[in-house]
Amino acid sequence: MFVVLAAVDLGTKCNFELSFNVVPTITELREKILTTMTSENNVRRPGQPPFEFHRAQVFDERMEMWVDLVASSQLEDFCQIYVFQRESPWHRDTPGRIPPPQKPSTISYNSHMAHHDPGTPQSPYQPTPASAAYPQTYTRPDADPMDIPFSDKVRRVFDVCTAIGDSNVITIEVWKDVFHRFRLASETCLSHETVDDLFFTKADSNGDGVVTYGEFQNFSEMFPKVLDSLLYRSLRFEQDQIRKERMEAQMKVSEDLEKQLESATRAAQQCEDDAETELSRIRSLESDLQRLRLEERELQQDKLTAHKDSEEYRSHVRSAKAALSHARDQVKKNNISKKNAQRSVDQQQKKLSMAHSDRDRASNELDRLRQLVADQERELMKKEDIITRIERDLDETIQLAKDEEDPHLEEEVTRAQTDVSTAEQELQSVVDAENDVTKTHRQKQLEIQQMEQERQRLEDQTRGSRSHLEAKRDAKSILEQQLVDHQRAIETSRQIEDESDQRRDEEENKENDLVRMEIRLREQREAVERKEEVLQSAHRDFTLESGRGGRSPLPHSHDAASGTLDYPAGSENYSNNEYACFFFSCPAKRATLTWRN
Repeated sequence: MFVVLAAVDLGTKCNFELSFNVVPTITELREKILTTMTSENNVRRPGQPPFEFHRAQVFDERMEMWVDLVASSQLEDFCQIYVFQRESPWHRDTPGRIPPPQKPSTISYNSHMAHHDPGTPQSPYQPTPASAAYPQTYTRPDADPMDIPFSDKVRRVFDVCTAIGDSNVITIEVWKDVFHRFRLASETCLSHETVDDLFFTKADSNGDGVVTYGEFQNFSEMFPKVLDSLLYRSLRFEQDQIRKERMEAQMKVSEDLEKQLESATRAAQQCEDDAETELSRIRSLESDLQRLRLEERELQQDKLTAHKDSEEYRSHVRSAKAALSHARDQVKKNNISKKNAQRSVDQQQKKLSMAHSDRDRASNELDRLRQLVADQERELMKKEDIITRIERDLDETIQLAKDEEDPHLEEEVTRAQTDVSTAEQELQSVVDAENDVTKTHRQKQLEIQQMEQERQRLEDQTRGSRSHLEAKRDAKSILEQQLVDHQRAIETSRQIEDESDQRRDEEENKENDLVRMEIRLREQREAVERKEEVLQSAHRDFTLESGRGGRSPLPHSHDAASGTLDYPAGSENYSNNEYACFFFSCPAKRATLTWRN
């Protein structure tokens, strides 16, 4: 049976025991969690939205922290996991203590599968380990070493020794390694010679160079304090190894944080450099923009001046054109007058021709009509008068036409046309200059607009870089704080370890005295036993030689293997020291000591 403790927030913190026949896969565990939690959610929160599995974390007892559950190899029997639901307006995981585990209610797998959609999208909610309560793990703890039976102690220590040597017996090398590893072979406890002597003279009873389980059991019976020291120190050695692994993990995390902090520092510095570069570019653009704006204002002033000049030249052109128009009007008027005068001349000439014709006709008629001389002469006189008057009018008209013809008028028109052409050329030059200034001004305005757009883009990019820089600085500050907290935790752990090592050293120093005392007492007991054997042998020889009868001063016998002490009748007169010597020689058999008469 494999048990997983699954905690979840169903309005309140709950912790359920999920049982499996074997170690489940992640899919099987997920289905079991969905089945169980859906039923419990329906029972505990009726009418609420259905349970939605988001992800799970398992508490790593070695690292003493929560880690994401991604593989079944992270699961151990009675391990504690925490199930996060998908965050929604109806549910949010809140920190709190995990209660003791309980059996889940009866569930219906089919009903759950009818409503469960395995494609439920994941939530972006990412709770940190600090947001969850420190777990109350419910593993099956080992018994207190004080309550371990003697045979279990022997077996545990022997298994530790054989595991170190990778064998089913203990060699002298493993023996030395064990005593050295558990700090029994040191200047403050046992010398190397004493350790070797314990192996060859006490543990290896048959002298084959190795210690079997039976021999180690006999050794443990002779030196129970050494056995306890090996047991406790082996357990503490395992704890030290776990602490060492945790410390190495913390150091690794600290190194990772330092690397992340270094990377964040480089990134922040790079962002600062980029921001400074962009600011330099912006300052350069602003300087160029200011210069262009000055040039644009100068061009605007030049444009106004050119426009004023062009207007002035246009005024001159208009004046020249007005003068030309006036001259042309005068020419037209003069032409009209000339035409009128010419028409009058033509009329007078016509009249003159008619008068000549009339005179010729009158002259002819004079010859023909002499008799009408007087009348004709009078008529002729009249005609002469008329001719004279007409000639006089003709002369006047011709003179008037000549008077109307002004020889300077054509020159004035020509000069006006020249002035107009010159003014138009100058106006064209001014207009071209004004157009050039206008074109340059427009180019400057376009350049200024492009530069302003570039500045705006750089300012937007700078704001983004500043935001990115602030994010990098915040990340750096968080990493620095995490590193400080982690280093503080490491320092605290080191202080705790130092204090623990100090307490361990103090305890082991006291224990070393007890171990040495036990070995000395054992040596003293063996010396006393040897002396007793010599005394018994000498007394026996003396009794035989002297022929004395009676009882032996030490008539009792004892079986060290069985722990049974035999006394004959009347043995109550023997001293207690004899019993004490046997009692301390068999410490493992004290409870089985029996008396036989």
